[in-house]
Amino acid sequence: MGKTGIENRLIGTVANCKLCGPSKNWLGRYSPVLKINRGKLWLSQHLDSIGLTDNDKTHLLEAITSVKEKYNII
Repeated sequence: MGKTGIENRLIGTVANCKLCGPSKNWLGRYSPVLKINRGKLWLSQHLDSIGLTDNDKTHLLEAITSVKEKYNII
């Protein structure tokens, strides 16, 4: 998946989330950029990206576990 793929897919996951949304006080509501003030993220790149797949989630969790074990992080 690579660094770029992770970033794209994480943004796509949040952008496409039906349960996620901005708070009532979120400053992005006042942005002149429509994709921002109608969305839930303070960016406009990668909003149309696909979200994480189950396979991506598995690889990401394996990477996190590997780093935690390597550095003895609880």
